[in-house]
Amino acid sequence: MQVLLGSDPVSLFMMQKRKSFVGVLQAAPMMLVFALFFLLPLAFVTIVSAWDYNEYEMIPAFSLRGYGDTFEGCISGLPDLCTILKTYLKTLKLCLLTWSLTLVIGGYLYVLSDAHRLDEIAPGVCNPDDVTEVFAAIISFVTGAMLAPMLDEPPSSEHGI
Repeated sequence: MQVLLGSDPVSLFMMQKRKSFVGVLQAAPMMLVFALFFLLPLAFVTIVSAWDYNEYEMIPAFSLRGYGDTFEGCISGLPDLCTILKTYLKTLKLCLLTWSLTLVIGGYLYVLSDAHRLDEIAPGVCNPDDVTEVFAAIISFVTGAMLAPMLDEPPSSEHGI
């Protein structure tokens, strides 16, 4: 009977630990960039936003007076919105519009650029050269995935997908 090298639990544990360490090393440059250019500025903005201020300087002392001054008169002026709330609503509207356009354009480009794989993954389901059939297959897949948790039994597949 032969004993395989590295088959004991300690060796397997060490190999898994080494693989996870290698993964951390590979992700370290991106984590550094993320921390340097997103987390650090976010922390500074959050800290400075709670500082006190007067007419010409920021005073490094904790105060929520800036938030109070920003939203001053918003509640008393309801149902009319104050300028800051109008700005927030316009920003939210722009955010939702950008998100939806990105989703539609990105989905369209993804489907058209990767439609040839559809025939490899699910042969005979639809013609990858017919955009209408491809979109119909994608829509039925997405809606089927959303409706599946509500069904008592899993949906049957006529194409074996």
